[in-house]
Amino acid sequence: MWNAKNDRWCEACGIAIDIGTTTIAAALVGGDGRIRAERSRANSQLALGADVMSRIRAATEGQAGELQARVRADLTKL
Repeated sequence: MWNAKNDRWCEACGIAIDIGTTTIAAALVGGDGRIRAERSRANSQLALGADVMSRIRAATEGQAGELQARVRADLTKL
């Protein structure tokens, strides 16, 4: 992965992802623990429920695939 801060490749980076009820966030973390880059966006699962219980209900009522597709699309857009 490219590390623009040091103008070289990031050799030991990882990605941390937080899928929250309202926001999805991702961070590129270097091997030294420093955050190299961050991105976030609204969680589009909001359309199927504003809270976790609503989304669990939606999933059990046949919308699990829609919930999964929405979070995958959001992660792709990050």
